[in-house]
Amino acid sequence: VSMVAVPLASPALIQLSPVVLAFTAPSGSASAPAPSPQAQSINIENTGTGVMSWTAWVTGATPPWLLINGKQTVGTIESCTTCVSGSVTGIPSNPGQENDFISLSIDPNALNGTGGVTALTPGSYQATVYVSSPQAGLGVPQPAVVSITVLPPGKSPIPSALPTGIYLLNNQSQT
Repeated sequence: VSMVAVPLASPALIQLSPVVLAFTAPSGSASAPAPSPQAQSINIENTGTGVMSWTAWVTGATPPWLLINGKQTVGTIESCTTCVSGSVTGIPSNPGQENDFISLSIDPNALNGTGGVTALTPGSYQATVYVSSPQAGLGVPQPAVVSITVLPPGKSPIPSALPTGIYLLNNQSQT
């Protein structure tokens, strides 16, 4: 009896990056609106194989302050009528096409108390963005934690340079 090992294709696997995002914004009002901080992105990667459709939504953003791709998304894995969705091809099916992303931004109505939305008072708030896929294997939905710190009136966010980190360069010439 001879046996042949046949490798099994791995199913679609969701990998998010980064999984923690933080915003800082000044508080505002309808009469003195505050600008929204710059949008940030979460990359969605299929580290498995095949095509993976995905759905993203927010939980815990009360009052609603977090936008995905410019819209309010509220739901659960079972029911999500306002979710954002897309698809991404896995490795090695289509090299170079394995990533997608969602853009996260702060609803200016939540900072300024406009558009029928209650303004966020100074303090810290946290929400979770979930990304799920019916084709993905274990570990779905995948979470990413998003926070915002709303500063007291008159305080401005401290500018920061991105990306952060240490970069080591070797500029030694070879002779």
